[in-house]
Amino acid sequence: MGRPARLGGVLFIGLASLVLVLSFWMNSPPGDSRGGLVEIPPGASARVIALQLRAAGHVRSAGWLEFLARSTRADQKLKAGIYRITAHQRADRILQALLLGRGATVRVTIPEGFAVRQMAERLGSHRICRADEFLEEATPWEGFLFPDTYFFDPGSPPSEPVRVLRERFNVEWRNVFRSALVAGSVRLLNGTSDPSNGLSEGRFLLADGRRWTVRQAVVMASLIERETSRGEERERVSAVFHNRLKKGMRLECDPTVQYALGGWKNPLYKKDLLVDSPYNTYRRHGLPPGPIASPGRESLAAALAPAATDALYFVSDGAGGHIFSSTYEDHQRAVRSYRRGVKGGKKVSACVAEHAFCLS
Repeated sequence: MGRPARLGGVLFIGLASLVLVLSFWMNSPPGDSRGGLVEIPPGASARVIALQLRAAGHVRSAGWLEFLARSTRADQKLKAGIYRITAHQRADRILQALLLGRGATVRVTIPEGFAVRQMAERLGSHRICRADEFLEEATPWEGFLFPDTYFFDPGSPPSEPVRVLRERFNVEWRNVFRSALVAGSVRLLNGTSDPSNGLSEGRFLLADGRRWTVRQAVVMASLIERETSRGEERERVSAVFHNRLKKGMRLECDPTVQYALGGWKNPLYKKDLLVDSPYNTYRRHGLPPGPIASPGRESLAAALAPAATDALYFVSDGAGGHIFSSTYEDHQRAVRSYRRGVKGGKKVSACVAEHAFCLS
């Protein structure tokens, strides 16, 4: 073999080695790769997907990933969805996951005010876990599962969403409680564990000196959450319930009756108010024994910091809000006004407090 041929062979081997090393480097994950979720929209091209993954720090080179997709004819077969990219995952493995739909996660939203049974139905319908298994696992944590949007792997064990929602509740409760502590709405009790850790039996003092537990606060927040969806009303609804408790009055909270009946029945009938249940606050004094739904951040805060008002009653105003009253006489006038609105053609949505409008 002549010298030019040998030189050409050396150059070819050197070039091949360089390409091999460069390909290996481009295919390897970035040094700071941390993994995470990425959403691939329907119809996205290989180039768009590659650029998206490069911008998120999942691959070193968008061009390399696009080249892999086109050279393997996978560019038209990448599946849309939300994927969980693990830390330090190679580009070719990411491409394979997108091609097979492997690793896709499911986005699910748990709205504020959902009870555990509703969560179970939603998680089951999204095939995240079996509804009956989640219900069994989650029922003891009613009220302590924070409502928000989450991402789960399909076919997860029911303990996984329970764990995630519980951990999120602990974070949110800690922030709410510490804010209330700074504002003076609550005070710590000497010799007790820190109630900001979210444990249900954690004890503290309300601003008026009453001793409360975390569970009582969450129960109150769940009532507030189910009574109003208006942020500006939550502290006033909280005040009505706190005022009634301090006076020894029954709360007469319609959502507790609905919970006792096993669903958000609407409208309620007079006979429904007679249901024999510890959750029926038309028949029992004090708070119900446990939360009736999962409260959001605003309702948790309102439970700890009721508005400065002596209101004892509220009734629907027919427009999604409520009219608050301090005396029974004023409340009855508000009820009559509400009934006139109903007769004027407005749709009745519920049985309102103090038997103001209960269907027979």
